[in-house]
Amino acid sequence: MHRDTPTLAVIEPRGVSVRTVAYHRQSSTQTPRAHITQHTLDLAGRTSHSRDPRLFALHQDDESTRPNQTTLTSLSGRALLSNNVDAGWRLSLTGAADQALESWDEQLNHQRFVYDSLMRPLFGFEQVVGEAQRRTLCFSYADASTESARHNRCGQLIRHDDSAGTQHFSEFSVLGALLEQSRRFLESPEIPDWPVPEAERDQLLELQEAVTRAGCNAVGELIEHIDALGSVQSLRQTVAGELYETRVTLAGDVTPTTLVSQIQYNAFGQIEHQTAGNGVVTHATFDPADGRLKTLLAQVPGASALQNLTYTYDPVGNPVRISDDAQPIRYFRNQRIAAINTYGYDTLYRLIEARGRQRINASSGPGLPEFVSLPDANQLENYRQTFDYDAGGNLETLHHSADSGSGS
Repeated sequence: MHRDTPTLAVIEPRGVSVRTVAYHRQSSTQTPRAHITQHTLDLAGRTSHSRDPRLFALHQDDESTRPNQTTLTSLSGRALLSNNVDAGWRLSLTGAADQALESWDEQLNHQRFVYDSLMRPLFGFEQVVGEAQRRTLCFSYADASTESARHNRCGQLIRHDDSAGTQHFSEFSVLGALLEQSRRFLESPEIPDWPVPEAERDQLLELQEAVTRAGCNAVGELIEHIDALGSVQSLRQTVAGELYETRVTLAGDVTPTTLVSQIQYNAFGQIEHQTAGNGVVTHATFDPADGRLKTLLAQVPGASALQNLTYTYDPVGNPVRISDDAQPIRYFRNQRIAAINTYGYDTLYRLIEARGRQRINASSGPGLPEFVSLPDANQLENYRQTFDYDAGGNLETLHHSADSGSGS
């Protein structure tokens, strides 16, 4: 199927790609169709217009067809105006230090930021069409006093007022890791207009404060996390800094519960072995040539496997077959039902077919599922799904086919 379906790039004299041609078909019997992506450059060689294959084809018949993306850049190369057919336009203005100053979107919503002499953000303002401007963000920083130095927070952000409430950052490690923070929420769910004095901001907040604490080792790795309810999460690392074990002690308890332990890694940092808190041991193998997952085995020691997955991929890394050897082959309503999922792709590597198994009369769709009794492991059936896309890669139709019912 992939025969005679190359991807071609058209390069202009400055070495920048202006067109990409990909050839598409879904089966070997079809004639490949060219999908052309177009880029238009400005005088400086920066992309100013882009069209995907769908809009490029429309543009050939109607020159008034808008590009997918239009970008107007400043002399420094910063995007000033971005106009997207899906997201709309957005205008952004920056300062001499490349800091964001103001922005407007297609709904004419306005954002503005104010900075101090060190170019740190102090306030953020938002204005929705038809409403007054609101100060929705406030930032406060620690000074260089002895008290600030004692908590390692000199120059650090210590207070952040946002649309949900206020966060305080009160303790840092020597390496700058955050050790203690607290959150107070707004009394009203409305978007705030924060006053400048901190005392007046505090009057808008609930009295209750949620405090979170953390502990780090000498190299800055997180080894303990205490949430607002008092539950303690403890983490152990290997000498290489990789997570080895995680335990949690719920608030009011004294005995920790192990969530995961004995985590082992290969030379690429991928997890090959781990033991869950319920005793389930997971083993994984990877292809040393490309790092792709080959097998995944989950079982309780001394018992039969709960899951034994084998993965097969196409040359570009898309999974084409996943089988579970831990599940038996079943027969129901003249169907042979194996625990195998297969996937098919077109020449653009988009998923066009999926096959697998499902419970009979399984509900699907946007509505809430109806009540069903406990599933019978024998009442399974095979299903097939097909996917169709437009030239731009947008999913247009999904068809689900099974003996118990089909639909799109």
